[in-house]
Amino acid sequence: GDLSFRGIPPHGCKLLSITPAAAVPSPVGSNLHITCGAYDIKESKFDTEKNSLELALELPGKRDGKIFLFAPDGFNAITIDEVTGGSATIGTASKHLQGINVRFRDAMKFSVRFEKDGI
Repeated sequence: GDLSFRGIPPHGCKLLSITPAAAVPSPVGSNLHITCGAYDIKESKFDTEKNSLELALELPGKRDGKIFLFAPDGFNAITIDEVTGGSATIGTASKHLQGINVRFRDAMKFSVRFEKDGI
């Protein structure tokens, strides 16, 4: 379909990050760098036994922002586990998008545990 954006001033722009939907929770971007996660999200792996998404972030300097996760139907983020090198908290959510607030210097690792409907 068509996308339409209003309120962009002359000579302005809007940066979009478009990623395919996955069958399990997965990162779709961040507001830490202009690449929207392509540069700063170094690793992501979903552990189906633990219903946990493991993430590694790396970006020089002090960072304070959000990682955005896609959560398919039936998956709800419930806790942040195993944080090293910074802090992470569960932030705002919408139907399929979960925000994770992060604060770190240079690099950090953490996992997000999900509750799956019926499990």
